[in-house]
Amino acid sequence: MAHRSILLAAAVALSLTGLCGRPAHADTPEAVEVRSEQSTVRVVAFFFDAAGKRLAGSTGTGIVVGPGQVITNRHVLGHPGARSIALYVVPDRRSGTHRLAAEIVDESTDFDLALITVTDLKAPPITMASETDIKGSPVNALGYPGKIDDLIDATDDALRTPTEPYLTEGNVALLTNATVIGGSRIPVIFHTAAINAGDSGGPLIDQCGRLVGVNTSGAATTIGDDGIETANGQFIASGVENLVAFLKRNGRVPTVDPRHCDHGRVVAARREAPPASGAKPSILDDLRSGLTVTETSGAGVVRLARVYVIQISGTVLAFVLIYVLFLRTRIRRWTAPSCPVPVTCDVPEKPV
Repeated sequence: MAHRSILLAAAVALSLTGLCGRPAHADTPEAVEVRSEQSTVRVVAFFFDAAGKRLAGSTGTGIVVGPGQVITNRHVLGHPGARSIALYVVPDRRSGTHRLAAEIVDESTDFDLALITVTDLKAPPITMASETDIKGSPVNALGYPGKIDDLIDATDDALRTPTEPYLTEGNVALLTNATVIGGSRIPVIFHTAAINAGDSGGPLIDQCGRLVGVNTSGAATTIGDDGIETANGQFIASGVENLVAFLKRNGRVPTVDPRHCDHGRVVAARREAPPASGAKPSILDDLRSGLTVTETSGAGVVRLARVYVIQISGTVLAFVLIYVLFLRTRIRRWTAPSCPVPVTCDVPEKPV
């Protein structure tokens, strides 16, 4: 009976530890989507010849990666024969009220990426995921496709007005190396979240709203009898590791989250298999891996530390309860009347 009580107390205490130790996730799928949309901007470029005559215009999508810093595709900012460019960024309607002038800082042919700076941009930077083993995972593409502009008869004036980005859903089909837009072979993501012209440079995000790739192009296309070019259901994004390397080349330190996205909830990073000896990672190992999370505000580290304090407190409580029950059992044995061997004791007869 005493052993049963001890086991029951241990189970209750450890259950409370597990419940208290779970980190709270305040983010809802809606909140994650809104935050990702606010980090997605429209990029508008006008190209001029040597005489200052306007040759053409181009629209694409950009990703806010830092204060006043936006990433887009390099090919969005180029036009044959152009001698100058007028470049603008139009924020999401929840992050601004009008278009903002922008300037090119750096371009990469290999990655098909360009870094531009924007004055007075209030949009929040996106968080990047360092996890790259995401084959089969659900993803969303955000952007401003030109086809939608055509369907709603958007004019130049309309392109100056902040709206909301278009969102499509899909899955990661393949992770491999490929050449994009004439660059070198780089890590790319083939996925099924539809993108069109105008989505170039936009974010490919996981269910936790973190950037996993930069949308670049559609895969091999077919042209129908009506002359419309249609992608074969596969689309290409440059892997986030390319963007991280490009930003570091420009002295930028991106916000990278190493944790795993599980059905819209950010959880601990996937662990490598334990050593052959069977040794399991200790609580200190868990804490060290958890503290590698990079967050701008440091709130994640504080929250993680609080979780481990609660877990350790719960474990101590479990041991205290077990020890108290053990002492209680021993005290009962010490204070109980002793009986000579054999174990059964004679009970005095009731006097007549």
